[in-house]
Amino acid sequence: MSPSSVTEILVDDIVASVNAVVPLLGELHDSLCPPFVQAISNTAVSLVHALQNVKRNKEQCCQLTENIHGIIYAILNLHLQSEPPGCVSPAIMDHIGQFKETLHKILTFVQAQQDNSKLKHFFQQSQMSALLKDCRSGLQLALDNFAVRPRVSQYIQET
Repeated sequence: MSPSSVTEILVDDIVASVNAVVPLLGELHDSLCPPFVQAISNTAVSLVHALQNVKRNKEQCCQLTENIHGIIYAILNLHLQSEPPGCVSPAIMDHIGQFKETLHKILTFVQAQQDNSKLKHFFQQSQMSALLKDCRSGLQLALDNFAVRPRVSQYIQET
């Protein structure tokens, strides 16, 4: 199987995983109205659409997005298991807010990979490198904060 077809399969898997969790975010928002949930939901939907239209650096985009559904499930569980439901601690709320910011950065990075202009890409290269570094560190922080184990493909691509 060619690397591009493996990447396409991974994109399809990420899209399906995120699309499965987004309706649950909507239900959580409708019933308990916790902060950040609507913003995370909207950003996740935009991210799925952007991921499907990436033209450059697809593998990096997949690395950034493949664990998002797991983090979202962890956030859902924290809200549902809190007493009373929907009332998480201020520290957890801070972690959720940080994840929302990281998700926005990931969306910005993925959207920038949709453009085919090599000249524009050349001038934005240092900006994108810094953004990618921020995305990776923010994502790792979210994985640690919400005790989510990264998927296997992340380990494969890091080695």
